[in-house]
Amino acid sequence: MVWIRFHSYDAFLQRQSPPSSAQYSRLANGDNATYRTILVRTLVVSLSVTALSCLVGLPTAHAIARLLRGAARSAALLLLLVPFLVGETVRAFSWLNLLGTDGALPWAAAGPRPAPAACSAATPRSARGCRSCRSRSPRSC
Repeated sequence: MVWIRFHSYDAFLQRQSPPSSAQYSRLANGDNATYRTILVRTLVVSLSVTALSCLVGLPTAHAIARLLRGAARSAALLLLLVPFLVGETVRAFSWLNLLGTDGALPWAAAGPRPAPAACSAATPRSARGCRSCRSRSPRSC
């Protein structure tokens, strides 16, 4: 990694250049501001995530280590470590189920909903089934 930082490689000529800091001078003095923008954005995000992690993590670690005892400490450690044991796919589907359009959070925010009207023989039916309960079975209406 350090070698790549100070050496450039020409893939067309298949030659390695001598050591130089040309890569860094191009980043600092280049005409293209895209690299600087990306670098600054990356540094800002990484520093803010580090600060937020310290603000949340240090008090949590202190509470687990000093304030909790016995079963409460074990439960807190379990809740802290379970996300690291869950795979990425399972975690993504969990977030989807929690925050999705038909997820738990929008459902809880919407409040109680009225129950659907009971089906009867007088309920109009369409090709998709009963209009009030969406059942396709004629016996359920």
